[in-house]
Amino acid sequence: MKTIITYLFTLLLSITSLYANPYPKTDTLDSRIIEIALKGNFEGPVTVRKDIFVNTIIEDNKGNKQPIKKDIFNNTIIEDHTGNTKTVKKDIFGNTIIEDNRGNITTIKKDIFGNTIIEDNKGNITTIKKDIFKDTLIEDNQGNQQTIKKDIFGSTIIEDNQGNQQTIKKDIFGNTIIEDNQGNKQTIKKDIFGNTIIEDNQGNKQTVKKDIFGNTIIEDNKGNKQTIKIR
Repeated sequence: MKTIITYLFTLLLSITSLYANPYPKTDTLDSRIIEIALKGNFEGPVTVRKDIFVNTIIEDNKGNKQPIKKDIFNNTIIEDHTGNTKTVKKDIFGNTIIEDNRGNITTIKKDIFGNTIIEDNKGNITTIKKDIFKDTLIEDNQGNQQTIKKDIFGSTIIEDNQGNQQTIKKDIFGNTIIEDNQGNKQTIKKDIFGNTIIEDNQGNKQTVKKDIFGNTIIEDNKGNKQTIKIR
């Protein structure tokens, strides 16, 4: 299941709405930036702030830093302390171009039928389109195919052509349940304090909450704790 969906999570933020991103929004920074902070190579408390040029800076107390800024052409530049740089921009046709300083280029565009095409300069192509039943089809040029659809109960079903299936639904308490046909199950819910609780059927549990200073605290039942400070 990971092959296409993981790729698209990185490139198309619209798909993440199917998974109900559990990380809370703030007045100064939305959950997408928090997600970037969590995916980066950060250690210990993470601080997200604006510099004097209004760039967004994500950094930890170990010297790891990731600025997100705009250049003079209004392109988005994401760079880290090791010299890696990624640029997100529009071309003259309105296509989204994502390129890094290692020569990798990904283009996201629409074809004449309104389908979304994601292709890179290594020959990989992924197409996202609707079928006659209005289900979403995700397929690449290597034979992988995934379907995202609704069942009669309003649950979201994600299945591929390798027999994997994942269901995203609500229980009677309004909790989000994510389960697959391999016996894995994850529940996303709120506790009485309004904190987000993410737990699975293997005993893993994660709590996402705010402290009194408005910082986001992410901790699990194994003693791991991540603090994201908004300044």
